[in-house]
Amino acid sequence: MRSLQVVVLVAAATSWAHAGNPLDKPAFTATPKELLAAAKTASSDTGAVVLREDEDTSYDDHGRVTRRFRFVAAITSQDGIEPWSTIWRQWAPWYEERPTLRARMIAPTGEVHELDASRIDERSAKAGSLKYVSGAINGLTAGSVVEYEMVAVDREVPTGGRSISLDIGNYAPTTSTHVTFSAPAALHVHLVERGLPAGVKANHVVAQ
Repeated sequence: MRSLQVVVLVAAATSWAHAGNPLDKPAFTATPKELLAAAKTASSDTGAVVLREDEDTSYDDHGRVTRRFRFVAAITSQDGIEPWSTIWRQWAPWYEERPTLRARMIAPTGEVHELDASRIDERSAKAGSLKYVSGAINGLTAGSVVEYEMVAVDREVPTGGRSISLDIGNYAPTTSTHVTFSAPAALHVHLVERGLPAGVKANHVVAQ
């Protein structure tokens, strides 16, 4: 099956901006040592630095969407502990499956703590029909690195279609963001790019 893929890259210059960057590896495959080394020079007055943000949106033959979000963040001070101690995602149960959450915390010593899937909470929004899933990451300290992944999958295409918005950047400094859209070529996706900031690189690929 031929597919169209669009990759948008937003990156700041860092000492890891070369081949072999461990942040380019698939989620949870970089070693603790590699991620701690990548975070070694991170500094921020907000308490954390996002070393990598990945946002991947893919469409299947029927127009159903799978979205993957990944964050790798270095905790630089006590101020960054509370904001990064919880992973959560909302979803619309009338057309989406319950999102899956995965996370790990790498202590400055290299010790790794994984998110306990059995302790992920589910709750309804105070208003409306949306629901939320969330999980807590314990043991964060200054010098830790956290890696999160959230996956949201459409069970069916919502009536009337859907729009997707992306927030590029965070309240914490972000050194590298990858945004990917992919869809079967048979869907004849129409690409429009407007107002991309300086330094953003877009790459279009048609693959078998």
